[in-house]
Amino acid sequence: EIIILSHYYVNLYLFIFTWEKWSFHLCLILIIVFCSQLQQEQGKREAELQELMGKLASVHTEKKSLLIEKNDLAAEKNAVEAELEIAQKAKRRSQKKIDFLKEQLEETMEKEEAAHHYLADLITLAENVIKERDHLLSLVSFNKPIADMRLPFGRRS
Repeated sequence: EIIILSHYYVNLYLFIFTWEKWSFHLCLILIIVFCSQLQQEQGKREAELQELMGKLASVHTEKKSLLIEKNDLAAEKNAVEAELEIAQKAKRRSQKKIDFLKEQLEETMEKEEAAHHYLADLITLAENVIKERDHLLSLVSFNKPIADMRLPFGRRS
């Protein structure tokens, strides 16, 4: 502002002293015109400066709010990551339990199948023993009277 003001005064000084034939009133009018132009320029500069200061304050406020939002999002991200890790651990434990239970189920089914075969073989054996007994009883009943029939294991009736 001082440079602009001194520039105007230098121009005014050169103008006044180089053109001596101009009247004093004309010089005053020119001084008033130059001063009003200088004041207008200063007013414009101050208005621009105030506008820029307002924008700077607005940007600074927005920067603070964005920084707060960034921090909130970072905290939320950390919380979500912690929840995700807990969920993954629970999933791994559950998968281990599922695998263990599947193994137990397979073993149990194999045992059940073996027991089923064993029982089927036992039933078949029992049926064969019953058939053989019935066959022997029918043979004995045709050959000897019932009173002479010996029971197994050395017992008599």
